[in-house]
Formats: sequence, structure tokens, C-alpha cells
Amino acid sequence: VPPTGWITTGILTNYCASIWTISYIGRVIKRIDGYGVGTLVDVCGDTAPLGWVTTVIKTSYCGSIGTSYYIGRTIRRIDTYPIGTLIDICGDTAPTGWVTTAVKTSYCSSIGLSSFIGRTIQRIDNYPAGTTVDICGDAAPT
Repeated sequence: VPPTGWITTGILTNYCASIWTISYIGRVIKRIDGYGVGTLVDVCGDTAPLGWVTTVIKTSYCGSIGTSYYIGRTIRRIDTYPIGTLIDICGDTAPTGWVTTAVKTSYCSSIGLSSFIGRTIQRIDNYPAGTTVDICGDAAPT
């Protein structure tokens, strides 16, 4: 697992080290904590970190080693988008401060035996009192 603020962008095709029965997976990591809102980054094997969402799940694996296969994704930084912003996501649920306003009627991606649900999410944190928003499939935020 990469350190905080970094993400895996590639999996090396061979183990980088082995000691007895333990094998270590080599990764290419990229620092992303300084990127601006809306930045898109292709990742391999990691899910979107806090402040980011998955917008695309690739339809072929981005890497494999031994019997492990890694899913590629495109993630987008969303933590400083303005209130009311709408974003289409794939395979994620709405993060804190956001709600689902629509669930897509077909899967946004499939790979292997897994299929992923697409959603449109809206940023709602810090809306003024009395604001109403139509949501779909989510419980009301707490």
C-alpha cells in the first residue's frame, strides 16, 4: 500500500523480492496530494483515496502477478468542487458531503465476473438550511 498522498499507477510484472515463502509485489507509485480539483489520474489496483472518486473502471486488467489480477481505474479529485457540483462516477458510492441523484440504468463497466454501477453524485455539504435535493438510492445524510 502506498503512503498517504500517493497512489499505485502500475504493478511490476515480476515479484521484486522473495524471502522463504513471502513474495513482495513491486509497484509504480505517483504523488497525487498536490493535484487540483478535477484532476484525473489512472491508477492500478488501488481504489480512490479520500477526496477522490472513481469515474472509469477499465474493462481489462492493468496488471497481474502470479494468480492476482489488478483493476485499472480513472480517479478524479473532488474534495474542493463547489456546492451543487454534479459528477458521474463508476463503482463507487457517494462520499461524505455528496449524495446520489441518479443511478444509471445499465452497468458503467464490467471486468471478469464483476459489474459496476454508475451514479451521478452532487455535492451538498454546506447548503443553507431549507435547501432541498432529490436523491436516488441513498439514505438521507446524517
